[in-house]
Amino acid sequence: ANKYAHTPQGVFELRYFFSEAVQGPSGGGTPLLLLKRRVKKMIQDEDVSHPLTDEQITAQLQREGIQVTRRTVAKYREDMKIPSTHHRRIRE
Repeated sequence: ANKYAHTPQGVFELRYFFSEAVQGPSGGGTPLLLLKRRVKKMIQDEDVSHPLTDEQITAQLQREGIQVTRRTVAKYREDMKIPSTHHRRIRE
C-alpha cells in the first residue's frame, strides 16, 4: 500500500503502527506474537526422536481454531531460527 505517516520521530510506514494477526477462533484475530510463541512451545514440547512437521503443527493449530497455512508456519519457524523437522530429529 506504500502509505506513510510523518511523525515528530520520523516517517514510518502505516503498518508499523499495527500488529499483524491471523484468523483465530470465533473470527477474532490471533496476534502474530502469540502464534509464534505457540509454535515455539509446540516444538519445545515435541518428542525429539519424532519431531513435529510443519504440516502437523498446522493441523494442531487449526484444531485449536487458528486458521493458518503450512507455509505460514514454516515462515514463522524460520523467522525464529528453528530448524526444519529433519534437522531437529535426534536419532538414538
